[in-house]
Amino acid sequence: MSMIFRRAIIAFDDADDDLRYSLGQSARRISTRIHLVNSLEELGRLRLRQSDLLVIAADLPWLAGSPVKGEGVNWVQERHGQPNPPPTIMFVEDLGRYQDKLARLDLCEKIAPNPNGYNALLAELAQRLARTRDNQPNSPKYAVVDVTVSTTRPMITIGAGVYTTSGTSYYLSDSLGDEVDPESLAQLIKESRRFGESLSASMKSAVDWETERMKWEVKYRRLGSQLYQWLATPKFRSTLEVVRGLAKPAGANQPARVALRLRVERDAYDACWEALFRTSSTGGADSTGYLFRDHTITRQIANDNGGLELEIADGVVNVLLVNSNLSPDLLIGSRDDPALRAHLDEVGDEFAPLDSGAETAALQQLSAPSTSTAGIRFDLAGDVGADPGPFSLWREVKQKLRTAHQENTPYDAIHFAGHAIAWSELTADDLGNSVTIDHSYVLFPGRPENEAVPAADFARTLAKYGVQLAYLSCCQGTAGKIAYEIATRGVPLAIGFTWDVNDSHAVHFATSFYESLLESDLRVCAAYDAARRAMHARFEGEPIWAWPVLIAQAKEWSAIETCLRA
Repeated sequence: MSMIFRRAIIAFDDADDDLRYSLGQSARRISTRIHLVNSLEELGRLRLRQSDLLVIAADLPWLAGSPVKGEGVNWVQERHGQPNPPPTIMFVEDLGRYQDKLARLDLCEKIAPNPNGYNALLAELAQRLARTRDNQPNSPKYAVVDVTVSTTRPMITIGAGVYTTSGTSYYLSDSLGDEVDPESLAQLIKESRRFGESLSASMKSAVDWETERMKWEVKYRRLGSQLYQWLATPKFRSTLEVVRGLAKPAGANQPARVALRLRVERDAYDACWEALFRTSSTGGADSTGYLFRDHTITRQIANDNGGLELEIADGVVNVLLVNSNLSPDLLIGSRDDPALRAHLDEVGDEFAPLDSGAETAALQQLSAPSTSTAGIRFDLAGDVGADPGPFSLWREVKQKLRTAHQENTPYDAIHFAGHAIAWSELTADDLGNSVTIDHSYVLFPGRPENEAVPAADFARTLAKYGVQLAYLSCCQGTAGKIAYEIATRGVPLAIGFTWDVNDSHAVHFATSFYESLLESDLRVCAAYDAARRAMHARFEGEPIWAWPVLIAQAKEWSAIETCLRA
C-alpha cells in the first residue's frame, strides 16, 4: 500500500507525544512523505490533492475555534463537496453529536479515538479508503498505450498499462517492438508540414479559403490514414485490443477509456499525429474513423523531463489569462538578438491585430466567484492601456506569477492569447554536418517597444512558479512549436495549435475546453477530448478541431489521471 498515497497530512491539537509517534509511525506504512500540522489555520493553507491522505486527530471544537471560516465539521464537509477530495480519516470524540453531518461525507472514515490501536487502525483504513476511491463512479478504470516513435531507429516500441485511481493494475512493455520503415515516416512528416503550411496560406485569403474549405478535410483524412497505416503494426493493434478489454467499464453503454500517447523525438514532432484515421483495411473489426473520437491522443517529448509530477490541489484552479495583443505601430525589440533581427528583417515587424480580448473576456465569464471553494478562477494580466509611460506585459506576468507563488496560491495554468514566432535554420557544425536550429519567441506588448521573449525563457519562468498547464492560443502556426519548448523545460501539460486558427473559432475551442474542464471534475485529458469532439460537430468544415495538440510529459499516466485529475 506504500504507493497509494503520495503524502499523509496529520492534523493534531493537544495530542501527547506517544500519540504523535504512533500516528507518525503508522503513516510511514502508507506514504513516503508525512506533513504534521498543529492548527486548522495551517491546514487551510495547504493545497490538498486527491493523492493525499488527510488524518484529523483533533476534537472538532478545536476545529471550530480556528480562523478558518465555519465549524470544523463544516470545513471538512466543504472540502468533500469539491471535485475529487482527499480521502480523510477523522478521529472524533463524540460520534453521535456529529453523526448527521458526518454521514454525508463520502470517502471519509469516522471513528472514535483508540490510543492503543492507531497503528493497525491507520493501516486498515488506508486500504479501505483506497478501495473506496477506486470504486467511485467518477474514477473508472482507464488505459494508456505508449508508443515510442523514432526516425533514427527502424522500429516502434509499445508500452501499455491499465490503471485505476489507486495505481497500476496491469502493465506490459515490449522493448523489441515492431520494425517499421523510417523513410516512410520521414515522407509523412514532410507531407504534414507542407499540408499545414498550404492550409495556413489559404486561410489568409478569403478567396483561396472558399476553394480550400471544400478540400482540406479530404487531404487531412488521407494523411491521417497513411499515418495510421504506418503506426498500426500487428503488435500495436493487438496491444490496443488487449487494453480496451481490460479497461472496459461496468456500464454496457460506456466506452473504454483508452489514451494513446506518442513519445516522439524532435524530428517526428511535426507529423499530424492527431489526424490518425483508422480504415477498415488496417483496423480489423474496429470501426472506421478518426481515433480522437474514441481515444485521447497526446504527445510526450522524448527528453529527460519524463518524470514530472502534477500537483494541482483540490478546490479552485487558478488560471492567469494573458491578452497579448501587440501595441500598434511599435517595433519588436531585437537589437541584442541578431538571429531575431535577421528574421524580422526578412518577414517584417508587422503583425495583424488579434481578437484576443474577446477570447480572454469570454473566459472571464466562466470565472468562479471570489468566495467559491471550487471551480476555475481566471485572473487577467492587463493590456498596455492608454498611459504613455513605459510598460511591459511580460514584466507584469512574471510579477503576478511570482507573487501568487510566494502567497502559496500559485497559478495552476496560464492561458496565453497572442502572437508568437518560430522558424528553423539549417547550418553546419564544426565537423561539417548539417544541423537544424530552432528559434521560437513569445511576443508581448510593451512601450517603447514590443517584446520578444525566447520560448525557453518563457517556459523556465512558468516551471519556476509551479504552472502545471500552458494553453497557447497563438497565431501563424507557432503554438505547437512553443508548446514543444514548454514541455521540454518542466511544465507537465501544454496545449497548442499546430497551424493557424480563426480567431472566433479559437474563442469557441477555449470556452468549450474550460467548460468541459468543469464538467469533467477538472480532468484535462477528458476536457481536451470533449472540446475536440464539440468543435468537430459544430465546425466540421473548419480546422479548429484538427489542429489542437496536447503534450503530457508525466512519466506515469496515473500521475496525470489521479493527481491533476486529468
